[in-house]
Amino acid sequence: NGSRYSDFSIRTFDEIKDLLDKGARVGIPFCDIVRFNSNNELPISPYTLGALLGDGCVTYPYRQVLTCNDDEIVNRIRRDGYNVDKIRGSKYAYNVTGNEIRVKIDNLGLRGKCGSEKFIPSIYKYANVQDRISLIQGLFDTDGTVDTRGCISYGTTSLQLALDIQFVIRSLGGRCNIKKEINKTYKCNGEIRKCKDFYTLIINTTINEHIFQLQRKIDRVHRNYARGKRRHRIMSYRLVGKKQCRC
Repeated sequence: NGSRYSDFSIRTFDEIKDLLDKGARVGIPFCDIVRFNSNNELPISPYTLGALLGDGCVTYPYRQVLTCNDDEIVNRIRRDGYNVDKIRGSKYAYNVTGNEIRVKIDNLGLRGKCGSEKFIPSIYKYANVQDRISLIQGLFDTDGTVDTRGCISYGTTSLQLALDIQFVIRSLGGRCNIKKEINKTYKCNGEIRKCKDFYTLIINTTINEHIFQLQRKIDRVHRNYARGKRRHRIMSYRLVGKKQCRC
């Protein structure tokens, strides 16, 4: 890891304070990827679960529906061992079945959860590194965005899902900031209606090129985007008094 931190140096608080007082930009590096001591077998493929959390509907009692117009995503879920069959009369809606996925969604506590109530089950948050990456790929292939600069973002109406994604991204050595948009309104048939709160996650990692599996999104990721910004900036300091602590 020496080369990774070659442009960082260790400073005392007094030195950092002095730099901040002079208006300098000071930051600390992203953490390394966390490797949890967990060997739990995941009931549903992490990519498939991520896609269902992103663009799936699990409010139906006996089925799970994926809304998708990307064959790559559909075929990826099929490679995970599930049946993905287009619903008759629908252009983009698919039934996802097989491998007892209906029962496993029930057991994970996700059945009946609407978009604003979705969450990542704990067993997935503490899974091994590759499974966490696959989970994020399923989420970001469906509901993630990458702009022309290579900046990656994700949008959801679920605060818990936003916090869970933030946890996973941080565990993968990245930064994830959450921006909340409160109760916007829109007009529908002359009636003013209120939107649910919306959460936008802005992320940056040292593995940005692995956040997606969908090729059209991979093509927009700049591999060097994270390399020059792999730090958490220290914005200010303040006295909090004397407290017991440990490095």
